[in-house]
Parts: sequence; structure tokens; C-alpha cells
Amino acid sequence: MQIQDIDPSLTVFLQVVAMLLLPTTLGLSVTRSLRVAPSHFLNRSLETYFPALIGFDLLWLGGAALWLALGPSPVTELGAAIDGRSLRFVVATLLGLVSVGQVWLHAGVTPRLRAISRSMDLLGNLRVVQIDASGNFRAELQDVDPRAALGQAGTVWGFYGALTALVVALLILIMAVSGAFTQFTILLDQILRIGLWMSLGVIGVDLFMDVWPGTATPTRLRRAYLYYVRIFEYGRNIAVLIALATVLLLAPVAYLLGVAPLAVVSFPVWIASCIVFATWWNRRLYPSRRVTSTLPLPAARNVYSAQDPTWAYFFTSIHVVMVLCLAAGIMSIA
Repeated sequence: MQIQDIDPSLTVFLQVVAMLLLPTTLGLSVTRSLRVAPSHFLNRSLETYFPALIGFDLLWLGGAALWLALGPSPVTELGAAIDGRSLRFVVATLLGLVSVGQVWLHAGVTPRLRAISRSMDLLGNLRVVQIDASGNFRAELQDVDPRAALGQAGTVWGFYGALTALVVALLILIMAVSGAFTQFTILLDQILRIGLWMSLGVIGVDLFMDVWPGTATPTRLRRAYLYYVRIFEYGRNIAVLIALATVLLLAPVAYLLGVAPLAVVSFPVWIASCIVFATWWNRRLYPSRRVTSTLPLPAARNVYSAQDPTWAYFFTSIHVVMVLCLAAGIMSIA
């Protein structure tokens, strides 16, 4: 079997389920942090940027639902013993469960985090972000504090763990039915598709947290700062790192082997260009101590101003190009 011989509905199912991998792994990572390392900083960070992700969830999950509804109808039999309509029903059910989980985060977990933060604020001055004499944000990463614990963190974590396992299992099933485990080119194509969708979602979340030109306010700058501090210095989401590494490493391989067109290489090329530029730029700024290292983010922590939005705008522009590159790659192999 060749890539072009795969039933189009299977390709749609694979990519819709790949889209579900993002909210499940992000939810699993966040709820794990709430469960094993509760702190006032973590609660403040999450309650600050969870509301900003409502729009992303509506766009991401709504787009997946629309694609699934309007996509090609599956044939009756997919593979030896898989009914196409039944598989479509399973994908739709999983999409519904993931949507329920996101509603739980926004409507159930976020208000509870706010309540915990307010109760802790009454116990003393527990600011998580200060502004130093230079006008730059400085986060105070606090130690684990049992008083900041979320009572239902274990339950939510277990729910997202089960969802993540179901998504991964369904991806493996779809890949098996497609013949990915018997044909290397199909395996490479499908892993690359999963990585592209996961990466697009990650950078999409970043864009929802970024500060856009003309919208810089102290509140927005603080929210973006908290988000990136948690992502680069506090949180650990292995699935996101694997997805980004998958695109960076496999996209050039897929192009060289003729599995994917040149457009899939645009994202690795842009990332490499950004790293080279950031390293060169940091070397220019390091002597004046405007940065703390000659290495680019996230290997080094750079100054994030509470007053000058230039650095924030710079990040936004980088992410816009990333999204365009990833979207071009996805469309080129659609």
C-alpha cells in the first residue's frame, strides 16, 4: 500500500485525533503540576492565562469537529475488521470527552484556583511577580505550599491521563489500519502529520498568550511573562518537545525521500534562522548586561520589560511566521 492508496477518511481521522493530543497532554501536564507541586505562583499563573485559552479551545476543538463532520465519509470496511462508521463514532466521542475536560478546566478548576489565591492573599503578601528598579518583571518562584493545593487535582489529573491514553491508542489503531507499521513511507508521513498538528497547536496557544502590536498593557505584558516563565522555567511537557523535535528532524528527511514537498522544511529552516539570529543578538547585548547569557531562549532567561513591549512584539512576530510555516507544511501534504 502507498500513501495515495489510503482511504481519505483515515487521513482525516488521524489528523483530528492528532489535534486532540494537544489539549490532553497540556491538561495532563498542568494538572500533574497542581497535584505534585502546588504553589501560589502556579495557581496565579494558571488563573491568569486559562481564561485567555477559551478562544483557542473554541477555535481548535470547533475546527476539529467541523472537519470531522464535513470530511469524507469512510468506507464500510477499513482494514480487516474495522467498520468505518464505528471508527468515526469513536473519534467523535473522544472529541466530546476532550471538550468536556476543557470545560471542566475553565468552569471548574479556574474559579477554584482564584478562590485559593484570594484566601492565601489574606494570609500575607504573596506576590508572584515584582517589577524591579529597571522596570523589568521578576518572578518569585515559590516552594511547594500545601495551602495552595487544589482538592480535585488528583481527579482531574486522572481524567486527563485516561484521555491521553485513549488518544494515543486511537492514533496507533488508525496508523495500523492505514498500513503504517508495514510501510516505512506511510509511517514517516503519518508521524510527520501528527508532529505538524501538535506543533501548530502549541504555537497557536503561544499566539493567544502573546502581546500583539498596539495591545500592550501592563496586564497583558504580565500575563505573557507569567506564561513564558512557567513554560520555560516551571513546566515540563515532554509531548510538546517530542512533537517539535519530530518536525525539526523528520521534515527534512521526508522531503529528501520524496514523501513530503519542500514546504514542510520551512518550519525547521525558520527555527534554525531564529536560533542563529538570537545567539548573535545576545552576544551583542551580553556585554551591557541586557541579557544574562549569550544563549537564546529557552536555554537562557532574558529580561522581559514591564514597560517596553518591544521584546514581546518580537516574540509575537516570530510565532506568526512559525504558524504560517506549519500551516504551509500541513496544507502541502493534505
